[in-house]
Amino acid sequence: MTQKNPSILALDGWMYPAAIPEAQVGTWRIKKLRRHGSTHVFSMFNVLGYDYAIVEGKMEMTLLQEFREGKWRDWMTDDVLFWHSMKDYAERAVGPNVLIGGLGLGLILRHLSQLRPDLKRIVVIEREPEVIMMVWKNLHLDSRFLCLEGDFFRYMEEDCFDTVITDFPVGSPHSRSNQDLFLQTFEYVNTHWPYAQHGYHGMEPWNKLMSLLWRSGRYQLLVPEARRQILRTMLKRKELSG
Repeated sequence: MTQKNPSILALDGWMYPAAIPEAQVGTWRIKKLRRHGSTHVFSMFNVLGYDYAIVEGKMEMTLLQEFREGKWRDWMTDDVLFWHSMKDYAERAVGPNVLIGGLGLGLILRHLSQLRPDLKRIVVIEREPEVIMMVWKNLHLDSRFLCLEGDFFRYMEEDCFDTVITDFPVGSPHSRSNQDLFLQTFEYVNTHWPYAQHGYHGMEPWNKLMSLLWRSGRYQLLVPEARRQILRTMLKRKELSG
């Protein structure tokens, strides 16, 4: 059997696509990370059809961090994988109305603004006011975009969203807390917007569900029939585990 050669995205440098200046509000900050004079390799998980990205030379990224338990914890970055993953979501989102759970660095909003003039309404739910203060004003979005401060799991508007995308912390699929968070998100979104197309970014479910959840690598927007199959499997596992 012939082995397929990996698909490579080759880049000559990488410089802060989020375009957000350094800042700190409370326990949150925007931090710039600079790496010079070497080759940087990223796994792309088949995002946009690539297996790997190779950046030659200067590598400059933006980090969204929270200070917790005595150290700064990364919540989002505008590296090659995250930037192009958000572009993938933006290109495949169904309109005209889109709901986003989590502001982060606003990467998907930049892509939606530039690539999707057909969309009419994009609502973002972000629970951390410090993140909104640092990020939202630097995105320079048009009137189609609205950011609401609050808990995504308390957002009860059930009208006419055609795509719902959640972007929560990346974590181990073996962590019970991450499994519970994924199941909570999955059930909540399916309950409130059952006919929308769904995207779940950055959340690792149980290993046996990986092939169902992600068509290519780790990222996929899920249509209703695929979600129903996953939900049946997840609920069965939950019942068996007590």
